[in-house]
Amino acid sequence: MKLDHYHAYRTRSFWIVFLVTTGLIVITSSTLYYYISRVLFTQTQQDLRSIAEKTVALIPVDVHEKLQKPDDQNSDGYKQIEAIFKSVMAGNPKIDDIYTLRPTNSADTMTFVVSGKETADYNHNNVIDENEIKVSLGETFDVTGLSYLKQGFTEPSYDHAITYDKWGAWLSGYAPLKDAQGKTVAVLGVDYSAQAASSNTSEFLTIIVRVAITMIPFCFLCALWLGRRIHRPVEVMTKAMHHIMHGEPNYRIPTNGKNEEKVIAEFFNTTKDVLWDEAKRQAEKEDKE
Repeated sequence: MKLDHYHAYRTRSFWIVFLVTTGLIVITSSTLYYYISRVLFTQTQQDLRSIAEKTVALIPVDVHEKLQKPDDQNSDGYKQIEAIFKSVMAGNPKIDDIYTLRPTNSADTMTFVVSGKETADYNHNNVIDENEIKVSLGETFDVTGLSYLKQGFTEPSYDHAITYDKWGAWLSGYAPLKDAQGKTVAVLGVDYSAQAASSNTSEFLTIIVRVAITMIPFCFLCALWLGRRIHRPVEVMTKAMHHIMHGEPNYRIPTNGKNEEKVIAEFFNTTKDVLWDEAKRQAEKEDKE
């Protein structure tokens, strides 16, 4: 092997080690991110269900059931329940809205009763957009395909994925509101925006990316060190062959190197001596003949 061929081989080996170690970091980081993101998402779902369960227990059902007409939105009963929702929302900034939905004769249509979210310019564009207007008592809501919301009429539940409507993208938890006879009269919903629901995951992703980027220089140095350490014996052998092929048949590799170099040196020197002695015997034998 020529020395320039050896250097090219060592360079290729370095890049192989570097790319493999970098790839392992990427794979490990991706796997860790996927696992942790699923854990955080599940925790968020359970938090939403828990908030819904605790909040629904605070609602005076008899007061809630008196809210039937749009004008009742100005009543003391509406404001009483609305204040409860606002208090819970104030304690958890991630909550976008808490509301109750009442069933109708249509399985896929419900009507809003009380909502804790007020009309405001939430996107700060100096315009009150349609999706920023507080929902009114009696406003209809299409629940087609929202199976986990419907499940909330029988037991506490939560969305298994982000849902979409005219107000945006959400992850929600639900709990049934039952009267004194145990009959479900409404379902309470708690909304996190998709951005709020994924905020912890986004923060974790940022940490993962920063750590991965920080590890790349380490991979470079590690590949450089391993490349030199692994290929040092090969380099010693290559240089020895170079000396022999260029008129130094008695060249011997010094045996004062590191352990692996000593093994290579002893192997090379012993093998060379054996072959050299055998070549001499053959030459002497041919001369006698």
